[in-house]
Parts: sequence; C-alpha cells; structure tokens
Amino acid sequence: MPRKTLFGQIKVNLSRPWVLLFKEPIVFLTSIYMAILYGTLYLCFAAFPIVFQSPYPQGWGWRPGVGGLSFVGIAIGMIASATGSILDNGRYARTAAKHGGVAPPEARLPPAIAGSVLLPVGLFWFSWTNGTNVHWVVPIIGSSIFAAGLLLVFLSLLNYLIDSYVIYAASVLAASAVLRSLFGCIFPLFTGKMYEHLGVHWASSIPAFLALACMPFPFLFYRYGEKIRLKCKYSAEASHILEKILAQQQPAQEDEGITECEEGGGEKGNQDTKTAPTTEVK
Repeated sequence: MPRKTLFGQIKVNLSRPWVLLFKEPIVFLTSIYMAILYGTLYLCFAAFPIVFQSPYPQGWGWRPGVGGLSFVGIAIGMIASATGSILDNGRYARTAAKHGGVAPPEARLPPAIAGSVLLPVGLFWFSWTNGTNVHWVVPIIGSSIFAAGLLLVFLSLLNYLIDSYVIYAASVLAASAVLRSLFGCIFPLFTGKMYEHLGVHWASSIPAFLALACMPFPFLFYRYGEKIRLKCKYSAEASHILEKILAQQQPAQEDEGITECEEGGGEKGNQDTKTAPTTEVK
C-alpha cells in the first residue's frame, strides 16, 4: 500500500467533507434541515426587535432592555428540551441493550421526530399571534415551542450522523457546521427587508413553511434509514468497519469473562481449603 504524502492527506481531509455532503443523501438532507433551523434561530435575533420594539401599533414599542426579555421564551424552550433529552437516554439505553449493546443509528431519531412536529407548530404560532391585538406572552410561548423543537432535532440528528458514519463523523460534522454557519450568516441579512415588505405575519411564516417542508426527513430516515445507509458508499463502509471492530472486541470480552471466572473459582477453592476442618489422625 503506497504511503500517503502530507499533501495527499491535506487534500483528502479538505475535500472529504464536501464529498460526503453532496454524495451522501443522509448528510445532505440532515445538514440542509439543521442549516435552515440554525438560520431561523439567527433570523429570530433580528426579527424579535422588529416585532417587540417597533413603535405601536406596528409593535409593542418596548425599550431595548425590555425587548431583550422576549428571548426568555427561547431559553425556556431549550431548557425544557434539554431536560427531555436527558430523560430520553433511558429509552436509548434499553434499545442498545436489546441490540447487544450497540443500538442502530435510527434509535437516535425519535426526539427528532417529536421536534420536527414542534418546529412548524411553534413558528406558525409565533407568526400569527405577534400582532398587538394579541397579548405579548402568546407569541413568546410560540417561540418556546420552536426552541424546544429546534434543540430536539439538533441533538438527535447530530448523534444520528455520528452513529451512521463513525470513522467519517468528523468530516460529516465539519460539512454540516459549515453549511449551517452560512445559513446563520445569511438569514439575518434579509430579515429587515423581508419584514418590511411582507409584514410581521407572512415574514415570520416563511421559516415556518421551510420547517414544514423539512418535517418528513426524520420520519423518512427512521423508516428507511438503514436501507439508505447500506446503499451509500461511505455509510456502508463505516457500518462494515464498525461490525469488524465489534467482532474483534467480542472474543476479547469472552476471554476476560473466562479469566475472571477461573480466578474467582480458584480463589473460592483456596478459601474452602483454608476454612475446611482438619481431621486429627491418631
């Protein structure tokens, strides 16, 4: 096998994330989904001041200091979803136990399925209740639902990518991070003009429609993810290598178990010998 040069390694490391992004459907669709959500989150940073700090009656006319409190809903939603993710670890552990200690990657997706439903609900809720004819707490509740769904989808899909690509996980996460960073940079740039021309209701609805369009992705991967992974070059290769690693670990674990049993039996025998009563020969 020819030795890799430094230039060759750099070339592979710089090109592989893009190869994975555009040639692996799972990487592409999940990265697009997370990028849209990431961009929507940054869009909120520009949209909330428009909605809550614009002069009445276009907005509530809050001062900048008070307007910052409108983000409390997002914080509460993320805290709630983080708590739910911790509680969900028990379900994942049980699934892993049923599969010999290694759960299939699709076992990561139930939180994303729940989050994908919460996302459009929260965004549409915020979109059509952010007028001054509705109490200000109502759209903030909608933003908390959006934030809860966002974190559920993010954590679940990131873990799904890691479990699906194992040895290529770093490249997959790099590609996903670059794409969502671009969306996070671009979305706030057009937020002001979008709200100016479309109004607060329809402008807020655009990311809601995008989230609605992406909602089937977690369901799709949960149902057909294994078949898709086995047909993709890099995910199939990663799965094969993982199986080889697990197969190599299995005999070692069995040998350790046998050794422990033998040592335990030997110690018990020695202990029985020491404690056994001696018979005096006359």
